[in-house]
Amino acid sequence: RRGMAMNTIERLQKWYLAQCNGVWEHSSGIVIESLDNPGWQMKINLKGTQAEKKDFKPVTKNVTPLGLDQAMGKVQPPYSAENPFAEEWMACFVRDGRFEGAGDGSRLDEIVSVFLNWVEVP
Repeated sequence: RRGMAMNTIERLQKWYLAQCNGVWEHSSGIVIESLDNPGWQMKINLKGTQAEKKDFKPVTKNVTPLGLDQAMGKVQPPYSAENPFAEEWMACFVRDGRFEGAGDGSRLDEIVSVFLNWVEVP
């Protein structure tokens, strides 16, 4: 693929392989799963990576402050009766040594890109 830009999955694979050291990949890693609302969720354990101590400001799209607080576990049930998420939404944040991103069914590539754009910057 010389001369061609890497796509998001190739970039994620490259970052993942760079973290694999015989230990990290056994107790850590990347989890990408579908949500029932429908949507996507990605969790990446940062412990033992260069990103572990790196500052990350939450990135959201069409998510209310309450919605972000709920996603980050700052607000416990019962949740507000008001739906804090729009039809097209995304929330990415770091908590407890883990990058977490979630969004509607069309946001997986964008969630992965938010993560990569953050970790690939020295």
